[in-house]
Amino acid sequence: MHDEALEQLRAARDLLPDDPVVRAELGAAHVMRGEPGDGVDDLEEALALAPDDSWTRVLYALVLFELRRDEEAAEEMVRAARERDHDAEAMILGALAAAGQGWEDAAEELLARAEYAAEGADIKLLQEAESALRSGAEPALRMLRNTLGPSALRERLQQPL
Repeated sequence: MHDEALEQLRAARDLLPDDPVVRAELGAAHVMRGEPGDGVDDLEEALALAPDDSWTRVLYALVLFELRRDEEAAEEMVRAARERDHDAEAMILGALAAAGQGWEDAAEELLARAEYAAEGADIKLLQEAESALRSGAEPALRMLRNTLGPSALRERLQQPL
C-alpha cells in the first residue's frame, strides 16, 4: 500500500512541481516508510514553496531531530513554535529544542507561552518539560529525543496536512 501511495505522490509531484502540499505529503510518506533522509528533502522543498506553513515546519524539525541535525532542527522548531499560537505541544517541543542548544531565553519564553496556550490541558507534560529544562541541555534533549519528539512525529504524520 505504501509503495502505491508513494508512486501516486511522485506522479502528483511531477504534474504539480510547485505544489507545497504535494511535496509535504511526499515527505511525510517517506518518513512513514522509515526513509527520513528522503522525507526531509521533500519537506524542505515544501517549505521553500510555502515558507509560512508552520505545520510542515514542525514536521520538518522533528525529522531533522530524528536525523540528529540538532542545531538546524532547533532553529526550525523554535521558529515553528513561535508561529503556532495555539499549539502548546509545538511550544514545548520548541522549548526543549532551545534548551538543548543552550538558548535559555528562547526556552523560557516558549515554555511560558506553552503554559498559557495549554490552559490546563496537559499539566503533567508541562511539568516534565519544565523539570527537563531546569536540569540542563542534556535532559531537555533526552526528553525531546526519547519521549516527546517521536510521539509527536507519529501523531502529526497521521493528521492531514
